[in-house]
Amino acid sequence: MSGLLTDQGLAPCTTCPIHRWSIFSGLNDADLEQLPMAVHDLAVSEGAVLSVEGLPSDKAFVVRQGAVKLERAGPDGHHLVQLLRSGDIWGFEGLDQLPYRHTATALEAARICCLEVEALQHWCERDARVRQAIRRRLQQAHQETEDHLLLLLSSSAEVRVAGFLSRWCRDYPDGQKISLPLSRQEMANYLGMSKEHLSRIMAKLKRDGVVRERHGWIQVNYQRVRAIYSGVLQATDAEKDSS
Repeated sequence: MSGLLTDQGLAPCTTCPIHRWSIFSGLNDADLEQLPMAVHDLAVSEGAVLSVEGLPSDKAFVVRQGAVKLERAGPDGHHLVQLLRSGDIWGFEGLDQLPYRHTATALEAARICCLEVEALQHWCERDARVRQAIRRRLQQAHQETEDHLLLLLSSSAEVRVAGFLSRWCRDYPDGQKISLPLSRQEMANYLGMSKEHLSRIMAKLKRDGVVRERHGWIQVNYQRVRAIYSGVLQATDAEKDSS
């Protein structure tokens, strides 16, 4: 791990708002008070590198607050393959004795739970609830990756942008100001289009009153962005049915 990061000590698992849908989702408060391993609470700054593709995966991570990007190296540089938010996990390859598959970088100041993989492996061997919770979270991450790939392969550029915004904002009230710590280039790469094309689409959405954006924050009219996303998908399905 590199960059500005501070170990805040042991994470307060019993009072953590995300533990109900994290890898500890099957545990009650009494279990959480007697965890057989240390869970460290890391305060990281924007740009901190938390894992590096190809290196031994001796630590696993859970995002408590903030956003993290996962990248993989290709012939023409690094490619953004996944965006992680509160409750998401990565670095669990070590449970299968595999190296990290991604380089993970904090997109903004974040709080991260860090677990020693060896201790986690021993715990999983003793407690089926933890194994099942980890499996569920990894399956969810795999499903989200497949959904994103399908979006890239089967949708127009405008629908890709609408689909991304609807997923990014889905856990917040309609119209709330939400952090969007991606540069235009990062967002364009993630959505498989040029920066210029993305900028034109975002400008149109702003003119139409669908989004408001300023200085790393965005406000989305969730119903309207979902209508763009769902309406075109329904039209595409109807075309397939009639062909």
